[in-house]
Amino acid sequence: MNSDRWAEARHGYGTVPVSHYISASSWADHFIVNDDNFGMYVTLPTEAVKNIIVPKYNPNLYAAVGIGVLPKRTAVAGVNLEEMIPGFFAEQLAAVFLRKIVNETTPSATNRWFVLLKNGGHTPVCRTVLRQKADYLLSLSEMRDEKGNTVTDAEKKLLEGLLPERVWVTEIMTPALYVGNKRKLGEILVKSSAPKAEIQSRTLLVFAWLAGVRWHGPQLNDGPFEWSLTGHVPLARGIPAEKCKLEW
Repeated sequence: MNSDRWAEARHGYGTVPVSHYISASSWADHFIVNDDNFGMYVTLPTEAVKNIIVPKYNPNLYAAVGIGVLPKRTAVAGVNLEEMIPGFFAEQLAAVFLRKIVNETTPSATNRWFVLLKNGGHTPVCRTVLRQKADYLLSLSEMRDEKGNTVTDAEKKLLEGLLPERVWVTEIMTPALYVGNKRKLGEILVKSSAPKAEIQSRTLLVFAWLAGVRWHGPQLNDGPFEWSLTGHVPLARGIPAEKCKLEW
């Protein structure tokens, strides 16, 4: 991860393809790879796996084939792989609904962070991680925004009743909060697996919150309601925050 990468500027000045959000992966400038000719810990530019030009006209080095190592196609913990939802798909769906709920919600003048998302001219950043229900509920109970606000017992109980056992969590933030503060302004939760009919109809959303406001339902059509977290909270981490000082 490279916090000095030009990700925000690319969207600000205009680029192809056009997108209404920036993926957190835009700040990854190299992969660390093991090459059978040149050894371990070789760095490969991330552009090498992007190919937006017809291959025969692309003079640059790029990946031609990607092979994923996956479990057997029969089932994963009781879930048919055909019903599993890819993280990229979940992030794109979350970004579409992010734009919808921001555009259709009128925040109070005192809700500075929601006003910033709506009228601040910042392209939002989306970072998507797969979370287990118990792990997410634990982290939710420990969330504290910059004003010291925490979620209420009623809010935690609501989430406990809504969440499936695994869920895609798309964290929402501005570029400055992501690279400078490593904090977020909200989350949009999408099912990690669902029947084909639900996938085709895009009725996969579970819950969303953004700086003092929450929604729930398969189309986030229940809401907006008040939400206790009115500011920014730390990003999800696999290790304690105090051990992340040199991550990028």
